[in-house]
Amino acid sequence: MAKQPVAFDKIRIAAFSVTLIAVVLVSMTLRLRVPDNLGPEIRATLAWQLAAYAMSFTVLGIMWVNHRQLAAALDGAPRGFQWLNLNLMFWMTLVPMTTAYVAGHPTEPDALSGYCGLFAVTSLSFTLLRHVLSRLQPNNEALALVNFGMTYRSLAAGLIYGAGAPLAYVTPYAAMGCLILAPLMFFA
Repeated sequence: MAKQPVAFDKIRIAAFSVTLIAVVLVSMTLRLRVPDNLGPEIRATLAWQLAAYAMSFTVLGIMWVNHRQLAAALDGAPRGFQWLNLNLMFWMTLVPMTTAYVAGHPTEPDALSGYCGLFAVTSLSFTLLRHVLSRLQPNNEALALVNFGMTYRSLAAGLIYGAGAPLAYVTPYAAMGCLILAPLMFFA
């Protein structure tokens, strides 16, 4: 008897991904705490926490929107989709940890470097996912339309975040600039 290939359901993979992203966002939200005393020093700390949360929420939101569009454009779920998607989801699950670290230490080079580095790996994982799917479904016009320009934006974002990681050791504000610049490309 010939071994039958396993059919993968793109809807289940997409539903898993959406659920995982929602869990990541909720876990970040649960880390937010309003202190009892809101003195000037505490307000500055709270502002950094909200800034880190907003940045992570924005990046995850961009990825969620793009992931939904990508999954909807597929003509099924090619074999590589599940593994590359799991790779992307793994990196996304680390966002709450790095968000909490950078929120508590906003100008510390190690915190900013780790935060930028994680976003670099996540963006490059998304780029790889897009690239492989376009190779697996070369005649899919809907996928080509969704990927038009987005593959390059994902790659550019990964490179900008990646540049922010070593720049954090030169000046934290250069790394912060990279963290702001990369998501802005998706709104242009």
